[in-house]
Amino acid sequence: MIGSDNKKKQLKKLNGKSIQYILNNAYNILGNPIALFDTSYNLWAFTEGIITDDWLWNELTTLGAFSPETVDFFNTENFILSFAESEVITLMQSDRLKYDRISGKLFDYDDVQLGNINVVACSKSFDEGDAELIETLCTILSVELQNSGFYQKIERVYQDSPLDDLIRGNIKESVMANAKMAELQAGLEPNLYLAVVDITEYEPTNTHLAYFRDLFRKLQPEYKYYIYMNNIVIIISTAHALLSVKRDLHKLNAFFKKYNIHSGISSRFYNLCEMKEYFQQAINALNYGLTSKRKQQIFNYDNFSTEHFLQNNIEDAKGVCSQITLLIQDYDRINNSSLMDVLYYYLLYAKDIPMASTAAGLTPEELSRGLKKLGDLFEIDWKDGNMLVNLFLSIKLLDRDK
Repeated sequence: MIGSDNKKKQLKKLNGKSIQYILNNAYNILGNPIALFDTSYNLWAFTEGIITDDWLWNELTTLGAFSPETVDFFNTENFILSFAESEVITLMQSDRLKYDRISGKLFDYDDVQLGNINVVACSKSFDEGDAELIETLCTILSVELQNSGFYQKIERVYQDSPLDDLIRGNIKESVMANAKMAELQAGLEPNLYLAVVDITEYEPTNTHLAYFRDLFRKLQPEYKYYIYMNNIVIIISTAHALLSVKRDLHKLNAFFKKYNIHSGISSRFYNLCEMKEYFQQAINALNYGLTSKRKQQIFNYDNFSTEHFLQNNIEDAKGVCSQITLLIQDYDRINNSSLMDVLYYYLLYAKDIPMASTAAGLTPEELSRGLKKLGDLFEIDWKDGNMLVNLFLSIKLLDRDK
């Protein structure tokens, strides 16, 4: 233990030195290399001149970040949960790792986690006092991090954002022109949707919300991503009147499927000042989808809005109708067509084409062509019973609302 005390004194002499100086000299004291990275797993600095056969060390120092597959490995090995429950440091051991490692947290003066360090036992096995020494190193690096240029680059996970005020309904039209709002509105297409993404089934601690937010941003950079209330909120904008998962969310949906992540999507809206209502729609869609246990990742409010209407006695019938029925209504008016009748009679007669075509005053071939056009134009899934029920109820509500 005398040796451990001497090492602690040597570490404390590193106070006030640069980050790189601390990492290089701490290696000489601890006997193992150290990597420093943010809460999104982006590398900041590491002990120089180290050659090792540790695949995690090599991935981080070569690529500059851990890959999604590695984060998945951390999750399956319960590293994320163990680290989240620890105060400062945690020992990471696995049959899939050649070397043990100790991870530590770095905090600012307000106790907000800034980043992490990882000490890899690839040069020598950990000694009895190493855990305490690494905790001391975390304290030293936390102070120096805030006094260095690194701190200026850190994007705080729970930062103030105009999104917070928009969701709470605190921002009115008169203040939409300020700098923060201008940045939020920049580049948006006319048709807006709000998505709320829940990662808790994959990563129940929500420790790495910032990691997933940044990863989603890389997958589909055309949208805007924020963190709010332990969820990731996405402002989706499109030039198309109808949001298509296949067209507009294909990369995110594939990732969600792979990692069991779910999202609720609001109806279409046009004004960011109305975000409060549509955020609640997205939350309702997410909760509905999770409780229904349907085998999909993205749940659209439009596909159960009428059910929500019936359950909650909402007064505005048209306001909860499926966007698809509203778009079909507009299409028929502009093109002098009767696709709404095709849809209505097809559903009314339980997909019986001969009976539906007779009721609609069409031949079976004309009805079938109308159904194909509906599927192509509005991406109606004829096998999705929930969508079809919602479309039928929406038509009824529109008729009642005349």
